[in-house]
Amino acid sequence: MFCLSTTRLALFVLLLVFPMAACDCGDDLGNLAPAGLIEPAHFDFGPVPAGTECQAELSVVNTGQSDFEVSAAEITDANGDFSILIPPKEVALGRSEKLLVKYVASGSAGNRESGTVQLTTDIPTDEGMLYASLTGIPTDGQVALATVGCASRSDDTVETPCSEVDFGAVTIDETGAAIADRLGLTLEVLIINEGTETLGINLIAIDQGSTEFGVMQTEFNGSIVEIDGEEPFRIPAGRTEDCGALVTDGSNQLAIKVKYSPTNLGADSDVLKILTDAVEGGTLEVPLMGYGAKQGLVFTPEYLNLNAGEGSTQEETIVVTNSGSAEARVNTSCIDLSGDGTCDGDCTGGDPVLEGALSCDVVGHGKGFILEATDAAAGGDDEATIEVTWAPVAGSGTIPAGSVLRLESNILGDKVYEIQLLGGVSGILNYDTDDRCDGFSGVCLLATGTQEDTTTWVASGSFTVTNSGDATVVISNIDWDADSTATTVSDDFDVSMDGSSVIGSNPGVSIAPSASKTFNISYANNDASTEDIANLQIEHSGEGGLLTVSIGVSFSE
Repeated sequence: MFCLSTTRLALFVLLLVFPMAACDCGDDLGNLAPAGLIEPAHFDFGPVPAGTECQAELSVVNTGQSDFEVSAAEITDANGDFSILIPPKEVALGRSEKLLVKYVASGSAGNRESGTVQLTTDIPTDEGMLYASLTGIPTDGQVALATVGCASRSDDTVETPCSEVDFGAVTIDETGAAIADRLGLTLEVLIINEGTETLGINLIAIDQGSTEFGVMQTEFNGSIVEIDGEEPFRIPAGRTEDCGALVTDGSNQLAIKVKYSPTNLGADSDVLKILTDAVEGGTLEVPLMGYGAKQGLVFTPEYLNLNAGEGSTQEETIVVTNSGSAEARVNTSCIDLSGDGTCDGDCTGGDPVLEGALSCDVVGHGKGFILEATDAAAGGDDEATIEVTWAPVAGSGTIPAGSVLRLESNILGDKVYEIQLLGGVSGILNYDTDDRCDGFSGVCLLATGTQEDTTTWVASGSFTVTNSGDATVVISNIDWDADSTATTVSDDFDVSMDGSSVIGSNPGVSIAPSASKTFNISYANNDASTEDIANLQIEHSGEGGLLTVSIGVSFSE
């Protein structure tokens, strides 16, 4: 056993207090429940010639915290064309098991069939049931299937199949120009061939003749193509063989650029109509909708940075201005923690959140208020002021990521406005080591050499600094604590990182949340000192701003 001598322990003053986290064992046990799902949740076999057998491999995925068992597996469908070949019996924690299913097409040609996979498990939710849907279309041979995908306004995702294209609120253009020359928003609609035969496109049109919507162009493989109704444009098959998987290179897709350019305030709608020769999807109709508007509400500033520390109070204001030509009503205003779309505290001045640390109040109004049409000048009834107060306390010093000030309006299609609330996040540094001795809580180096002659002692070890907080921490300086560590002691040590000494330096090291940095220690007693206990101080930008690492030496007998 190796330990510090009594003399050395007597000279050591422990400067750190390590908080102990309380154990909530009940919650931990509750989090160990199993959970799972079937992927994909829907599988389409596509067109399958009558009498042909197709197989597909689904996955039963364990998404919980413990193993679960599958006690029964069945498929419900009208005519028994779908069946399960190989079901899993058990799915271990963090694993997935294959679920092999089969489809034998026997229904009426061109009529889509469907079935539902049902697995009975010992998962405690949803009565232990896991579900997935299966579909397929019996055919007389090779056929084309047409479906529609719609691009989202907010991101690059494509919904397939899609039920509508919603352009949302778009600023009106009152120039009187043709739609091709007006300002507006253009979104992409995809015609997708999911069949085994080429798909003919005969017509693409705005069905009801609205001048607010228009087909700007059609593209195939990046090249503009013309759909004139005389000769169908043919899209290659999306499956190269019966039971084959869909291609993923986009070669089975035709892109339609649809523009919305409103000329008047209010809602607009029409239908994009596509005529094809597909056995399913012969006539595709995609509802189009949008809302013509002038600009709605404007916020000054556009976000709040709440950076007050514990024990202090920060008050900020946001001016809400109606820049439209009609009255605007805000039905409710509130704080939405984490940005999940729900109000956690109303802007009444008396409904704070985070244990009273964060609140909002609409000056001179309740949480709901009306803004008159813009007067194009500062002040007036077309503006309202919202006061936000941030007074962090111990345990409530962090504003959850994604938190916003939420305003639900009656304009632009009941548009919801969100103003980001930033701040209150900090990093927390602590250290750990594998170099330990009984009776000493710091880093203990076990020296070799001649025990009676301390000038021969040499040792090495390491410690790891970890950021357990929510913000990146920057280390600005590393040096010995001059008040508790004599120079004759500190000069026996060197601390390095990545092969370079860090003593007395600003290493400029950043440690991200949950990340770590390892520091190496070397020791060589050069002056026969007997008080080789040193306190290394690490200055940083996280909570507390200072981490002290105590380092001691014991002889390895």
